[in-house]
Order: sequence, then C-alpha cells, then structure tokens
Amino acid sequence: MKKPQYDILLVNDDPGILNLVEKMLNLKEITCKTMLDGSEVLKELDEYQPKVVVLDEITPGINGDGYRLCKQIKTNPKLNHIPVFIFGHEWLIKQNLDCKADGYIPYPFDFTDFDPIIEQVRKK
Repeated sequence: MKKPQYDILLVNDDPGILNLVEKMLNLKEITCKTMLDGSEVLKELDEYQPKVVVLDEITPGINGDGYRLCKQIKTNPKLNHIPVFIFGHEWLIKQNLDCKADGYIPYPFDFTDFDPIIEQVRKK
C-alpha cells in the first residue's frame, strides 16, 4: 500500500456537489480525490488509504447503496480504521444506522457540517 496522495476520498454521483465540496476543502488546505462511481472504492482503498472517506447514500456502481459500501469498509480489518462519513437524507440515515458510519452530513448540508471531517483530517 502506498502513502495516500490526498486526505479525503469523496464519492458522490453529483459532479456539482463533488466540485463544490472539493473547492471548499481545498480552501482549507485539504486535498481530495473525487469519484462519481462507487464500484472502484474498495480497490482504491486497497491501494491508498486516505484519512477520511465521504460517501453519498446513493452511490452508482454498487447498486446505489452507499450504506452497504460503508458497512463493507467498516467490517474489513484492513480498512475499518478509516473514518467514513455519509451524505444522506435524515430519514434514510435513521434507517441505516447499522452501517457503522463515523458521522453523517445531512442533505441539504451547510459547510459547517464538514467541521468533524476537517477535525479528523487535521488530527491524523
């Protein structure tokens, strides 16, 4: 496994959200890799382990289920140390608490919702 070239892996099917969040985090000197599709996330994490992963609840490439992908990461002994946050609608988050996410970013989000993620990056 190589040293990560970025701090956060952002996975979201909306390029506008990815672009907005990446720019906001870059202003805080946090580097990101963005992915529109979840099918390569586990492969990416085998190669590079970022400080944080942020998944959308609807993640193309894995039957649209970011919660299931989160659970795969959190139950994998090689990956479960990586904090995972999920973009999600509050009612879906409440139905999927068993995915073991470290935190959630509710839709619609405010940039202050990213403060716990920024703290995770800076403490590592």
